[in-house]
Amino acid sequence: MAEETKPRREISEAELAKHNTEDDCWLCLHDLIVQLPKDFLEEHPGGPDVITCLGGKDATNDYEDISHSDSARDWTNKYIIGYK
Repeated sequence: MAEETKPRREISEAELAKHNTEDDCWLCLHDLIVQLPKDFLEEHPGGPDVITCLGGKDATNDYEDISHSDSARDWTNKYIIGYK
């Protein structure tokens, strides 16, 4: 059975900026907003701090600088909640 996806909505930079903690972490990646749950942050190979320091911001350059694998990119896709 396919996973049900929620409709994506437009998210302002002001709203994005409010979500900048480990308990409530959103990032902008290539104009897409991802909501990263705490369990994702805790399991991230680089640790939660490398992500939470970018919470509420556009992290596209940092994301690309790391050269994430195709599987990591696919995994990130399931956390997209909106767009800029």
